[in-house]
Amino acid sequence: MKQKSRATRYSEAISEIGILRENFEAMQTALNDVGEAIETKDVAETADEKLDAITTLGDKIAVAEKIIAENSGAFDEIDSGVFEELRDELQNWRDNLPENLQSSSKADTLDESVSSLEEVIQYVEDLTSAGSDFSGASGFEAEAVQTRLDALETAIENIDNLECTDVEFPGMFG
Repeated sequence: MKQKSRATRYSEAISEIGILRENFEAMQTALNDVGEAIETKDVAETADEKLDAITTLGDKIAVAEKIIAENSGAFDEIDSGVFEELRDELQNWRDNLPENLQSSSKADTLDESVSSLEEVIQYVEDLTSAGSDFSGASGFEAEAVQTRLDALETAIENIDNLECTDVEFPGMFG
């Protein structure tokens, strides 16, 4: 079995995380709908308005519960292992460069690549932390909804950052 290149392994791992964006956006939309329904209920003035708002809120919560149940496992799929392996490979390569290449452009490129991968690993850790924040907030009170929305926003921002981080994988020669 042929081993995949570093660039391929990196791209595949980034793509897998990027796919999670749809899960997070679906949860975000559902929770935004719940938040809006809570606000509508809170400003309702007449008994009929309050009853309609409570019914709507119940419907929105039911939808949100279903979407969250279907998608919240996405946080468990996040893994920085590939990025850590790539960083370690490049760091090992850098550490074992012959003396005459220690100050070369190859060494500089390896240093930059290791640094970029450290950045990627931090984004993945922040993404995982957002998952913990999301899971830690339960229920559909306004505060819990906002905590979950904040966690999803953080998760989506970190996915954006991951997708925008450029990591150069130097070739063996040149």
